[in-house]
Amino acid sequence: MFFTAIAMILGLLGWAANNYLSVSAGVLLLAMISLIGAAGFGVWNYKKIKQLLERLENVE
Repeated sequence: MFFTAIAMILGLLGWAANNYLSVSAGVLLLAMISLIGAAGFGVWNYKKIKQLLERLENVE
């Protein structure tokens, strides 16, 4: 899921870079909100993965 978030971020950035002149400001705003959401989702997944790895290291 972490890599899915990265793919979503890159896809939204690429789409916005290619279409910023031809779409309305509302659509670009929604794309940027989605980009922020995908970034937050990626950070949350990273922290969750890090917690799981730390818990796995402490298992005896």
